[in-house]
Amino acid sequence: MRRLAPDGTKSEWRDASGTVVLVEVSLHKSWYGEAFSLIEKNTSARVAFITRLGEALLPDEHTVLQEGDLVHLLIEEKKVSAVEKTLAAAIEVK
Repeated sequence: MRRLAPDGTKSEWRDASGTVVLVEVSLHKSWYGEAFSLIEKNTSARVAFITRLGEALLPDEHTVLQEGDLVHLLIEEKKVSAVEKTLAAAIEVK
């Protein structure tokens, strides 16, 4: 169902203090074809891993986002909304 209606952020894990969360995020289509390193450059999040064609991958600075990738980020809980807003919009290269 998530792939049919990918809007929004899905929380997958939270540390015991509630400070850091692992979330699956949706990205604006303009991010496709860009390196995953741009996510970290444009947000306060870290890419934990991606799921591509059912396989988990640890992207490096050269891995390019493809349509259909599920992106899992580690973020401070208080920054989730800001990161979600940035990724839902067209990419701005900083």
